Amino acid sequence: MKKAILTISCLIAGAVGVLAQGVVLFDNNNFTYNNSIAYDPVNGLDYRIYLPGGGNGVGLITDTTWTAALWEIPATGDPVQVGAPVNFRGSSTSRAGYWTAGSRGPLSVPAGVNTMLEVRIYDGTGKEVGKSPAPFQYKMLISDPPGTADTLMVNFRGFAVPEPSTIALGVLGLGALLLFRRRK
Repeated sequence: MKKAILTISCLIAGAVGVLAQGVVLFDNNNFTYNNSIAYDPVNGLDYRIYLPGGGNGVGLITDTTWTAALWEIPATGDPVQVGAPVNFRGSSTSRAGYWTAGSRGPLSVPAGVNTMLEVRIYDGTGKEVGKSPAPFQYKMLISDPPGTADTLMVNFRGFAVPEPSTIALGVLGLGALLLFRRRK
């Protein structure tokens, strides 16, 4: 009788674990999945974050006061931050453009269900300076407990923080000229 109760309890715990809230590992450093690596230009995989005008390893974010945060974009409702923002790693070649590994963050959907995520970048003052060009789809694979590869941001791709629009700067300049023009 005790063995039956123990067996049933383990089965119920396993079922609840699989149906529990999904999680995601917020990390873009040493990302490996299906034999891919964090930076693999041959296969178009680059999970690093660049400053305006950067690309191909040039202009990577190296300031450790800058942070990255993960946001979930639910089907209904407002975006929700998943975990706390994490700092960028530094200026060495192996660290530039990567942030410090974040912990597994809880999601609003259970394992095996699709959700949309985006990465937002903040400068040293906490001001948002950029985000993923578009939200990317995430689906945690179902396993109990989740394996490391089950919780990686597989569809995430690195991006460059946008620079201010030339048109916006032109409009500001024109406004300043009109504001300070001399009256005759």
